Amino acid sequence: NRLFSYKIIQIKQKLKKFKILPMLLIVITGLLTYKKINPNQEFISHWLQFYAIAFFLVIPIAILLITFVGKSVDKYLAEKHILVQGIANVLPVILIIGTLMTGISVLVIDKPQSLLSMLSIWNKELIKNTPILLTIILIVGLIIKPLSIKRIQRKSINQ
Repeated sequence: NRLFSYKIIQIKQKLKKFKILPMLLIVITGLLTYKKINPNQEFISHWLQFYAIAFFLVIPIAILLITFVGKSVDKYLAEKHILVQGIANVLPVILIIGTLMTGISVLVIDKPQSLLSMLSIWNKELIKNTPILLTIILIVGLIIKPLSIKRIQRKSINQ
């Protein structure tokens, strides 16, 4: 029973760093929905459907990706400059999550009638979203992630 309680506490502590993901997802799905819908389409119903699918699909994948990529970067790029580590941490995560989010938005908002139509629209949307994804990669990879890495390094030195 103690072992079970200990494991639950460990899992809770590991998941704490991901508690911001649902809030980020609210903002991202809201912005993508607003950007994609036509004036005659209802925002709330499209956004809620987009958010629900993204919540149950994207968040688990994001948690796995962030964990895997972070461990890989720590293992293979620990001696590299902090900016290299930052970009290496966020590049695959944001590209994969951005691609998934774009696909979900196409399914929910555009409602393509065939796989070929889906792939065609998805391709066009990915091309349109590339500048946004690159901007996010640069901001998170060159500013936010390096600051996070420095904070973690300071904590481990002080302990």
